[in-house]
Amino acid sequence: MLKARAVVVGLFLCLMMVSIIGASRLSLDPNNRVFFGEGHAHFRALVDLEAQFGSNTSILFLITSEKTLDQNFELAEAIRWISRSAWSIAEVVSVASIATHPHVTAEGDDLLVENLLDYICPPSDGWCLEARTSELAKPHLVNRFVGREAKSFAVVADVDLSSPTADAVTRIDREAAALKAEFQERYPDLRIFITGGVPMMQAFFDAARSDSERLMLIAVVVLSIGLYVFLGGWVPTLLMILLGVSSVVVSMGLAGWLGLVINTATATVPLIVFTLVIAAAMHVFLHIVREERLDSSDDVRRAVRTGVAANWRPVLLTAATTSAGLLSMIFVSAPPLRELGILAAVGVTCGGILSLTVIPCLFTYLSRLKVSDYLRRLQELMNQYARWLENQRPRMVWMGVAFLVALLGLARLSVDEDFVRYFSSESSFRQDTESITERLAGPYHIDLVYDAGESAGVYGERSIDELGRLKRHLASLSGVANVTSLLDVLQELSLVMSGSSDLVGTTPEELAQYFLSYELSLSAGQSTRSLVDSDHRRARISVLLADVSMRELRTIAESTNGWALENGLDARLTVTGEGIPTAYLSSESIKEMALGIAASIFLSALLVGFYFRNLRVCFVIFAATMVPILAGFGVWGWLGSDIGMAATLVVATTIGVVVDDTIHLTYRYVDSSRTLDLTRWGAIAYSVHKTGTAISVTSIAIIAGLLVLIGSEFQMNSTFGICSSMVIALALVYNLTIAPILLKHLE
Repeated sequence: MLKARAVVVGLFLCLMMVSIIGASRLSLDPNNRVFFGEGHAHFRALVDLEAQFGSNTSILFLITSEKTLDQNFELAEAIRWISRSAWSIAEVVSVASIATHPHVTAEGDDLLVENLLDYICPPSDGWCLEARTSELAKPHLVNRFVGREAKSFAVVADVDLSSPTADAVTRIDREAAALKAEFQERYPDLRIFITGGVPMMQAFFDAARSDSERLMLIAVVVLSIGLYVFLGGWVPTLLMILLGVSSVVVSMGLAGWLGLVINTATATVPLIVFTLVIAAAMHVFLHIVREERLDSSDDVRRAVRTGVAANWRPVLLTAATTSAGLLSMIFVSAPPLRELGILAAVGVTCGGILSLTVIPCLFTYLSRLKVSDYLRRLQELMNQYARWLENQRPRMVWMGVAFLVALLGLARLSVDEDFVRYFSSESSFRQDTESITERLAGPYHIDLVYDAGESAGVYGERSIDELGRLKRHLASLSGVANVTSLLDVLQELSLVMSGSSDLVGTTPEELAQYFLSYELSLSAGQSTRSLVDSDHRRARISVLLADVSMRELRTIAESTNGWALENGLDARLTVTGEGIPTAYLSSESIKEMALGIAASIFLSALLVGFYFRNLRVCFVIFAATMVPILAGFGVWGWLGSDIGMAATLVVATTIGVVVDDTIHLTYRYVDSSRTLDLTRWGAIAYSVHKTGTAISVTSIAIIAGLLVLIGSEFQMNSTFGICSSMVIALALVYNLTIAPILLKHLE
């Protein structure tokens, strides 16, 4: 290979050109619906809901005033203006507010329907009628369109994201923000806030992109400084960075050629690949740069040959096992997480190959290399520790107890997320959302689909009774801010037509006639589609939630499913809505990933055991991989913190580092015990002598880089940085203390 190094470098440059062209084809997509595959049960229910009742993704504008509606006619004009103007936003399919909400009166046997705002504040009068403002206090309006003090009013624009372009969310969000700015100029005495599904998607994507452009760059710089300190100069450091960047370019180029888009999950692929490739290549690099004499090109070439010869087997073995671990993410149902695993596996495999081919060839172009004093000192320290292990033969019981205590913290760990509070208190999205939650309701909602079982069955006596009991159950749940359904409209129609909102004794035919008259009286922009399907067999119950986390949302959903089962409605009631798939995403992904990773680690351990022809190796590899990862999450549990989607990124990033360290340590032990005729403790000392420095340098540099993420204003990224650092630190401690003790039981 070294004789044909020009050919190797030329092929590498061709690969880079093809990859760069592919990477340039990548597009960005902040739409979080890409996390749900078509086979995802909760997402399928959401799609069915939208097919029957319209879009479930919205933008919510909240207009607030110091005065109530009857004291401030400008407020009425502002509500009308934003309700009209919201239609100008791309993909908007409906707009709801008190300016569009139907208000029903009767004139003889005829129904008269106008919008509620015109009824309270007739446009021609120029003022609002105080006597009519009591209409705003109806339960199905409060916390949905009207704040509790009647000084805040919501305008909800539903948007269709069923088949958007990659930049649709960004375009919609920017247009909504522009509308908010224009409103503020028109009505400087009023305040306006904005939240909803679309602003949340964009806020997530903006936060991830901001960290990628700012903190990720700083993390790479810090990691590079660490590499410079131990590698002894900028040339080997730049070669190491070139290796990491090249692997990233190949993986992202593949994504571009496959027509994939970058989302909040796959945006982390570069950091994961860069980290894992650096960790894998460190053993080769340190073997080269720590040679005694590197004062000539011949010395460098000799060091390269020695480094590659000594490490190509464990490097390829770690690349194979790390890729297997990353490919375990194909067991996760979320497509972006599967793509993350595949792309990261490609990058790691590419990095392993490049570290044994292109990088050694580039090294041989150097005439000399400087050996780092810090590396010498660390190696001396590691040699002293290796001699201590051989002479003292410690049992490390106290360290085992420490890891056991850390593992017990898993019992305190809970899977939960509060997406709003992921953002800094300075974030405009969080500030607006918290202001809206304080005055109206939170950003999350769920929807229930009630199936009466037959056409026009929603008007039947049984259906009316069940809808009434269901509404009372939902209203009694903690965290529920508003419940509205077809039942509210039927009760209002009955009140207008018969003088009583009590539907007992009203025949299904009468209710159907009331509703038909109501539908025929609606004006442009008003519709009943969000309440009942075209067959009048299914009714939708919309539930707005207060300030709840994803775990609390799941509790509400599960409580409702339990109530339905107890009341014999489980086959005819579906709990869905945009919040449901999102609430279950992290818990489902973590469980799926845990099973997949456990299986892949087990298979990787079998592979290594087969390679060494020793089944006991399987146990060492499996334990040395699983224990540090689980201990890291256990420590997080002891800290009293929840974990969510960040857990998948932590595992994806750290598993390769942990496996890499363990395999190199095990390889040196088995190889030395078989070829050098060493005692068990002598082989342990030799393995620590040969691999301890590389393990330490890799861990220190990566931890330093990841800890930069603590400065992120986006909590998911800061959690990722802290947890990943803890796992890698624990893996270093484990591999230098407990793993050597386990190794002596291999033979």
